[in-house]
Amino acid sequence: MVGFGLNERPMRAVGLTALSAGAAAFLTLLLPATANAACTFVGSGVPLVCTADSTSTVQAQSGASAAVTASQNITFQSSAAVLDRLTQLRGTQQGASQATPYAAANRNLGQDAFAAVFKAPPAAQVGPTFAPAAWIRGFGDFEKRDDVFGYSQRGGGFLVGADVVISNFTSARDGLVLGVMTGYTAARVSVNAGGTENFTGPSIGAYATYLNGNFFADFLVKADFLSLDIAVPGLPASANVRNYGATTNIGYKVNLANAWYIEPTVGLEYVKTNVSDQTLLVTTVGSLPDGYAWRGRAGARYGTDWISDGVRIEPSLTAFVYSVLQASGTSLIGTALATSPASDEGKVRGEFQGAVNFFNLRTGYSGFIRADLRFGNNYFGGGPKAGLRYQW
Repeated sequence: MVGFGLNERPMRAVGLTALSAGAAAFLTLLLPATANAACTFVGSGVPLVCTADSTSTVQAQSGASAAVTASQNITFQSSAAVLDRLTQLRGTQQGASQATPYAAANRNLGQDAFAAVFKAPPAAQVGPTFAPAAWIRGFGDFEKRDDVFGYSQRGGGFLVGADVVISNFTSARDGLVLGVMTGYTAARVSVNAGGTENFTGPSIGAYATYLNGNFFADFLVKADFLSLDIAVPGLPASANVRNYGATTNIGYKVNLANAWYIEPTVGLEYVKTNVSDQTLLVTTVGSLPDGYAWRGRAGARYGTDWISDGVRIEPSLTAFVYSVLQASGTSLIGTALATSPASDEGKVRGEFQGAVNFFNLRTGYSGFIRADLRFGNNYFGGGPKAGLRYQW
């Protein structure tokens, strides 16, 4: 005979679904007398639902909302680290600002494939040229949501990638960048109602940037394969979380007087979250949902640049307004509360980014450092990012 209690080894959902209703009732009788849970089977897709006291249900609902929203934040922030790569790349390929003398900005440049295209006097097109590069970057992030279903999240990770810069793609004014990346992310979530969740796992993706004069368009697709360990009353003990995301971004760099520029940009992001292999306990109130989110943002980057000892230095400040346009997946499957967790949908938030890019005009090395600050009603977040790149 096999029995299980509140603190015993969890069972996989696939095993529970195989039990008959009679077996489920028998298992319910095996619960200790002190348990405030009664488990029932409600059909395919939701193998086990338990009624619990209101505290456990609130904790479970809070944890379920946090699990999906926090995993999507992991995708958004790691995608932002890739977009940093594309921003840095544009700065390298589009060359110095209009007010920086071309001869000084590109002396002994060699490795900067696009600077000659965009800043040199017009020349006869000689056909596409190719310049490979490799890069690495790290990022950290924190997020705090102050409400009954809120949470605090801290995490970070690293990304590595390789790409090729194709100048003279269709004309002397345009170019294309194609690249691939991989990385690893870890994050810890502390649920305000009680309990913790830990995410770990790798990422893979591909990206492209098209430049034509001062116009640019960025594209990114990425998948995160996360393992989730849960210590929240009423929730499964673990699960696998898969995030599939896509990001697009367009903008235009406007050169201003005295070596300054402004770069308006708009973007759209999508992430789809699939949760599988949930390890259920007899105290489990319900299972974690799948979800998705569409997020839009608009803003501008304002900056300048100068040359110092063969290194072009480019500080900038970026301001964004962003909002989740549509979302799902914040409600626990298998139970209901009089008050449901508030979705991020429709909430308008702001973000500031301060960054400094460095371009060695002789060696082919470039790098950046950046700090982010995000804010909104009952919401605060941000974190640092840094990276290094070499172009042959």
